[in-house]
Amino acid sequence: MITMIAAVSTNGILGVDGKIPWMGKYSADMKRFKSLTSGGTVIMGTKTWHSIGGKPLPNRTNMIISASLNECDLPAGASIHNRPQRAMIASKYTDPTKNIWVIGGASIYLQSMSLVDYIDLTIIPEYVEAYHTHDIVRFPWINPTKFELESKTDGEQGLIHLKYKALDKIG
Repeated sequence: MITMIAAVSTNGILGVDGKIPWMGKYSADMKRFKSLTSGGTVIMGTKTWHSIGGKPLPNRTNMIISASLNECDLPAGASIHNRPQRAMIASKYTDPTKNIWVIGGASIYLQSMSLVDYIDLTIIPEYVEAYHTHDIVRFPWINPTKFELESKTDGEQGLIHLKYKALDKIG
C-alpha cells in the first residue's frame, strides 16, 4: 500500500521557513508516525531530507526525490530518485511487501497525489499565522472525487486533542 502521511495546522500549513511550526510539541503524533512508518519505505523531497538532519530515519528504507543531491553525498540507508513514481517502483521491486509512505514536502505530496492509495492526516490544533514570511508550505488540495473520508478519530496528548483523518482513494 502507498500512503501519504502528513501533519497540518488547522489552516493547512505544513511548514514555515523550512521548519515544522509545532515541532517537538506533539510527541504522541511523532510516536504514531514512527510506529506507522517503521519497517517501511519513506519517500521525501530534498527539503524534507535536510529538515530531518540529512540522516536516514531508522528502521526504514529512505528514498529522496532530488535533482540536486548526488548519491555519493548520502549516508548508507538512503537513495536518490528523480521522481516519486520511480522511487515507488524501486521500492516495490526491492520488497513488494513493504508499505510505502510519502512523507513530504508539498511538492512531493502534489506529485504523488494520483499515485497513493490512502492519505493519513493529523490535524494539529494550531492556526499558524505566517504572514511575515514568503516561505509558507501548504498541504495540496485533496480532490473529493478521488478520495473520500474513511475515518476520523481523536487522539490525546494530555489535554490537547489531535484529530486524525484517513482518506481512501475512490475506485
